[in-house]
Formats: sequence, C-alpha cells, structure tokens
Amino acid sequence: MQSSALKPKRPVGVTIIAIIAAAGGLLSLFGGASVLAGMASGPLALAIIVIIFGILGLALGAGFFYRGKMGLDGGHHNLRHLDRARNF
Repeated sequence: MQSSALKPKRPVGVTIIAIIAAAGGLLSLFGGASVLAGMASGPLALAIIVIIFGILGLALGAGFFYRGKMGLDGGHHNLRHLDRARNF
C-alpha cells in the first residue's frame, strides 16, 4: 500500500490556471446571460457563443482543478510490465 506522502502534489501553477479558467467561465456565463435577459445590449448570436465558451471555461477549470494531479506522471500509471518485457 502506498503512503499519501508519496503522491505528487499539484503544482501551484495548475491551481492558478484552474481558478482563472473557472472565473473566466463564470464571467462569460454572467455576461451572456445578462444579454439574453435584456440587462445588457449586444447581438443574440454573440451572447450564445459567449455562453458556450463560458461552459467550456468552467469545464476546463474543473478539469485542471480535479484532474490536475493525474497529469503529473503523463498518465502512465503502471508500465513496469513493459520494462520487464524489454529487459529479458
């Protein structure tokens, strides 16, 4: 069993990128929703596009925040069996 001290920590930069992406997504959703609600002026098509990008920004931020630890090892979790096959 592995100790929790052996797991790599998430870098601070990944956390900062996650927060900025999520905040940008929230602001985009708010901006697009305010145009759709009539509280701001702007073209309807642009508001819909901004809402789509807001959803993508939230998804990107959540992906960085919740899955950021998994990317540190490149996704290769257990490849020791390949080394044994190459090194007879």
